[in-house]
Order: sequence, then structure tokens, then C-alpha cells
Amino acid sequence: MFEQPLTNTWIDQEFISLHTTQLEQNEAWTTKVTRLKMIFLFWSKYVTSHWAAVFFISVLIILPAYPNLFYTFLLPSIIVNGITLAILTLFIYLPLFVNEFLPALENIRKKYEQAQHDNKEKCRKGQLSNLSLCLVFYILDKLCNEGKLQPNDQYAALLTQLSGVDQGSLNKNLELIYPDKTKRNQWTGRKRTEIRNRFQEAYNFFESLTLYNATPLLYALEQKILAPAKNNTTSLQYLFIKSSGDRVITSQW
Repeated sequence: MFEQPLTNTWIDQEFISLHTTQLEQNEAWTTKVTRLKMIFLFWSKYVTSHWAAVFFISVLIILPAYPNLFYTFLLPSIIVNGITLAILTLFIYLPLFVNEFLPALENIRKKYEQAQHDNKEKCRKGQLSNLSLCLVFYILDKLCNEGKLQPNDQYAALLTQLSGVDQGSLNKNLELIYPDKTKRNQWTGRKRTEIRNRFQEAYNFFESLTLYNATPLLYALEQKILAPAKNNTTSLQYLFIKSSGDRVITSQW
């Protein structure tokens, strides 16, 4: 009877079920709180029900044998069973809780958190980076001939509603699309390479959509943002050719 709350299968199923139910009611619910609920469930439900079963089984055994003496020995019986509960707790319930239930619960909690983290990482890797996301919205804005997108809190908040990305991060990345010459000339080679990689993500995104009229707009923006300083003798030239739905890039240094 008392083996169920000690099995990994039961703890795993009960933990996930309880945690999922609580998350639906409260998005801020954490696995640590679920762990506390599981501990409470162990003592309040299973320990109590097990001890109550022991008590009533002993009563059912004594009652048929001594029906007239039942009420006489009722109080002593309760006292004896109280002592029995203390002994069971000290030598059975507590050791099982500390040595089996609690380690299994903690292990299952860690595995659950790791699985959630892995899922988030998998989703994150499948998403566009924040700068690429801003580039895509910038080009879509240009294609609609609106030109309304600006690097401020208002538009960052709107993009957050669409993408779920942190507003502060979007605001900073929007500012990269509208840099002044001073900031642009302060960019390191590593920073420029990182920005160029984000442009490549945007190119790939529009190519996947076969939205080829976005390419020259994105190219013009890339040249504007990553234009080399005047004292830099290195020049970079891109040639875009749309042929059978392909974009060919050639570079000349």
C-alpha cells in the first residue's frame, strides 16, 4: 500500500501532472513550489492514509473479539496508535522519505527542468536572431512603402507583441539599423562580422519566402550600415543576380 509514492513512475507522473495543472492557473509557478506540494502530498495523503489503515485494521480485529470492551479500550487504543504513529514515522516513514522519496523527487525535478531548458534552446536556435528579426521587419516595412519603423520604445513594444522577444533587446537592435557615423566607425571587426552574419540570416529568410524584391532593399541597407570608413582602403562589392529564383553573391576585395 505504501509502495506507490516511492516509485519513480508515480513520482514522475504526479509531478508533471501537478506542475502542469498549476502552470495553467499561474504562469509564474516554479518547479520548486511543485516540489514542496509533492512533499506535502507525501505526508498529508499517503502517510496519513497508511497510518489510518493500520489503525482501522487493528480496530476491526479487536472489535469482533471484544465487542463489549470496545468503548472501554477506545481511549487507550487511540493512545497506543498515536505511539505507533510516532514509531512508524521514526523508523519507516522518515527513512523512506529521506532515502527514497526525496532523492527521487529531486532527480525528477532536475530532469524536468533540463528537458524544459533543452526545448527552449531548440526553439531559440530555430528562431531568427534579434537583429535579423529587426532587419526582416524593416524590409517588410519598406516593401509596404510605409517607412514607419523607428528605433524607439513604441515600435520595439509592437515588435515584442509580434515576436515575444524582450523589448529592450529589440530597441537596441533597431538602433543598429539607424546608426550614426560616430558609432558605426567605432564598431570592431568582430562586431561588423556579427552584423554581416545577421544580414545573411535575413537574406536566407527572404529567399525561403521567394521574396526576391526584398534582396536589393536589404543589400542597400547592408551597404549603408557596414560602409567602410574613409581611411579604409579595403572595399567590398556585392553583385546580386536573380536567376531561376537564385541569388548569387560575388565579392571583390
